[in-house]
Amino acid sequence: MTTTYRADIDGLRAIAILAVVVFHAFPQLLPGGFVGVDIFFVISGFLITGLIVSDLDAGRFSFRHFYARRIKRIFPILSVVLASSFLFGWFVLYSDAYATLGKHMAAAAGFISNFVYLGESGYFDVDASAKPLLHLWSLAIEEQFYFVWPVLLVYARQVRKMDDGALLKLLLVISLASLVYGIHLTRSDPSTAYYLPTTRFWELSLGGIAVLLTRKYRITGRLADLLAWTGLVLLVCACLLIDKDAGFPGYLALLPCLGTAALLMGAAESAALRTALSHKALVFVGLTSYSFYLWHWPALFFLNELVVDPAPALILATLGLSFALAVIGYHLVETPARRMGSPAVPVVLLVMLALIGYLGFNAYKRNGLDFREVNGRIALGKLLQQKPASTTAQEQEMRLSFALGQEEAAQLALLIPKLRKDSAELQQIREDSNAVNNQEAFCSGGRLAGGGCGKTVADAPSGKRVVLVVGDSHAANVHQALTMAYPDITFVPFIDGGCIPISKRYQKPDTLCGKVVHGAMAHVRTHPVDLVMLTSRWPGSFEEIAPDITHYKQYVPKIAMVGPSLTFKKDVYRILSDYAPPTAFDDHVQQSFQQRNVSLNAAMRAFALEQGISYVDKISLFCRGAACPLFQGQKLMIYDRGHLTASGAAHLARSLAMADPVSAILRSEQPVVIDWKPR
Repeated sequence: MTTTYRADIDGLRAIAILAVVVFHAFPQLLPGGFVGVDIFFVISGFLITGLIVSDLDAGRFSFRHFYARRIKRIFPILSVVLASSFLFGWFVLYSDAYATLGKHMAAAAGFISNFVYLGESGYFDVDASAKPLLHLWSLAIEEQFYFVWPVLLVYARQVRKMDDGALLKLLLVISLASLVYGIHLTRSDPSTAYYLPTTRFWELSLGGIAVLLTRKYRITGRLADLLAWTGLVLLVCACLLIDKDAGFPGYLALLPCLGTAALLMGAAESAALRTALSHKALVFVGLTSYSFYLWHWPALFFLNELVVDPAPALILATLGLSFALAVIGYHLVETPARRMGSPAVPVVLLVMLALIGYLGFNAYKRNGLDFREVNGRIALGKLLQQKPASTTAQEQEMRLSFALGQEEAAQLALLIPKLRKDSAELQQIREDSNAVNNQEAFCSGGRLAGGGCGKTVADAPSGKRVVLVVGDSHAANVHQALTMAYPDITFVPFIDGGCIPISKRYQKPDTLCGKVVHGAMAHVRTHPVDLVMLTSRWPGSFEEIAPDITHYKQYVPKIAMVGPSLTFKKDVYRILSDYAPPTAFDDHVQQSFQQRNVSLNAAMRAFALEQGISYVDKISLFCRGAACPLFQGQKLMIYDRGHLTASGAAHLARSLAMADPVSAILRSEQPVVIDWKPR
């Protein structure tokens, strides 16, 4: 094995970056495109291990030289991207978002982004699209690998005098231990498994195994073809068949990682694939892949900050701009920096990145520098925002209203400045939202022993009605409102984040949502329950719940589906922040409203009656037949894209108390529809 340049590896890098970019821009087109990161991991392990072992064998390895090369390779364009994001964010990000950017800049500069995101991870964490530097978690893991790997190889080669065979066995043990740990942790704690370096090191170590195998064995002819083509098939399958909900990394990461390792071992001697991967266009993209990776996500983040539901053409234009910046960065930043021979260059680059990290940390600690006036955001957003699509007569008839009266408009004028700053009022709104969405009803599968989380049937006094509430975080909102509206009824929650009450979706009962959904179905077999209420942020395929309804009917006298919530394409507090006259407030909100939920509501109502169960129209009860309230006085009713604040839950509770759906369902011999009736 030599360190001779291989164009096919740059071609493989191109496949990796294109997969990641397509996934981030159009996830429905390539659901497993995020495995491009895993491809990068294996390539890095292959190249770094080969470089270090070759240098050790030639007696020219030094830690100073190794880290100087890494700094000159990684730091220059990273510094440019971080500084550019900080500068652009100055003009378009509100205080809370700018503070988040600053925090993540500091984490990126210290190469601890993965640990920071791990600390933030959770169902009610900020949406991924609202994190401008989320993609740098993978760069952090690579850098953490670079801190450990040279020391390990130097120890094995120079101290323990291991030859390639012995070193290969050591890497196999390390890889197997990391893989097994990753598989175990993915099942029990997927967020931790995703971000921990110890669950990812096997992917980089696998690259090292691949390079040692090519040193130890000559791979040519049919074997090279078999490896290369098998590797390509595995990569294609990974990109098309894996999705973000599949439990990753776990054992599924074997698909892209083994595929990449096989390609790295076989492509150099496989004429057809070597030629294909060495095509000039692929190599060109591969050479700029690091820069392209750094630029594309912040560009998409800022686009989504400024434009609601951007059109595909605008997304493509943004990606085109990202690639242009990547090409410029490769020629004017990356390449010149790598060629600089002065020993002072790595020191200067290190200091520069540290200063940029400090700028970010300073913005984070100073509340996003809330003295800034973010005037460019609304103007630029209006410039980029496409005109809304025309609506049909039927859609117009079903359209909800968010219009404001004179008093509400005056209240909004007072509220908006507080939302634009990271003010005490905004922090209180966050706390109100968390108080609802992380309260007792929002239970962990680990606390499902013997019944629901919190109250169980055993807690119900003799003769007291018992209602089972099953679903996701939106069910937690409903549960909170129900307990406020009906203090004399025992509500037993089987609830956790993302757990749609459709058992077909959770084939393994031992998973978190499996415990919730299958646990509820088992519960009714052994405990007396008067009513089961199924509620969720319903998917379009809600009809899959039919077998579950059949099951509940065998054990429970009354069943009801609770319809979808009001949901939006952006956080509601951000929708309000972005409002500026003379645009009509209703038109402004409609741009971000998920109109599909109105038609979904109608379809679910019809489905419930067909199934012979009752239906509770949550949207109708929340809006009360008039304009749907997003705030009341200086308090928001909805904080993020659809979850209720404490004020919103109280508002829904008052509607439930007046409509009295539980009593109506329990006393009726036929399925009923509960919606808002004028009083």
